[in-house]
Amino acid sequence: MMSYQLSKSDKEFVFNVNKYMENAPAALGKKSPYHVEFAAKGNSGLSFGVMQNDVKTNGVARKQFKTILANGGFSQKEIDDIVSRAIKANVTRDKFTPEEIARMNEALNNNLSLVEEVDRQNADRMINSVEKAIDAIGARGVFNSSHPDFHQAIGRMAHWSNQTGGLNEFTEHFSNMKKDPGLQDIKNYLQNQQNFKKTNSKQNYASWEARMEEAQKYAHDKQAGVLSKEDKFNHDWYDNGYECLAPWAKQNPYRTNAAYGYDPLVLNLDGK
Repeated sequence: MMSYQLSKSDKEFVFNVNKYMENAPAALGKKSPYHVEFAAKGNSGLSFGVMQNDVKTNGVARKQFKTILANGGFSQKEIDDIVSRAIKANVTRDKFTPEEIARMNEALNNNLSLVEEVDRQNADRMINSVEKAIDAIGARGVFNSSHPDFHQAIGRMAHWSNQTGGLNEFTEHFSNMKKDPGLQDIKNYLQNQQNFKKTNSKQNYASWEARMEEAQKYAHDKQAGVLSKEDKFNHDWYDNGYECLAPWAKQNPYRTNAAYGYDPLVLNLDGK
């Protein structure tokens, strides 16, 4: 039985990291997440929602997408035709007419509760996979919440899980690591994955890492209240404004080790 659980603020953090990684313009409020998207990479099909729910690889998303289209006035023949194209690997926007895309977007915007239901399920699955991995690996090294790079670790784990469908291989790799893992070990593991090595892949590890750093800052800024309060997602674990302060109270005020960027007590003027 799994016993490890992320805190509410950590769950919020990894959700926001993934939100930015999947669709940065939507995360920043520059476009709606309730539009169809086309990653055109890997094994992806058409996707929608904050979690970029993929109708090719996610059966729940595909079923809900059909329901949303039906609610939007699409005939069964139209739905079957659209879905047959939407589930093609590397599907691109030009496989659909502008009218079809406009109607799909309208249907998504008129069925927000159905979109958010899929988002919530996938977010919970993603978070559960991170918790399950840490439970199996052990809260050691960078997987310990007191480690300065803990958020860097769980942010990468969460998005990698959402991108690949789980963390089974990741868990096995780090469970077998004798030393206490560090952030560089995670980066080395990810860099050597086939997703970044396939000759037909549009993913580049260096650019993935650059976006991850941006996503980490986005998630930290959100928790610090830098971004709009309207930019929220309705989870039962969503931070109510108090949970994010909990780590501050838990810190030892008599520490003498060097401060680090994710330390709530990072304001340390003598640099110790």
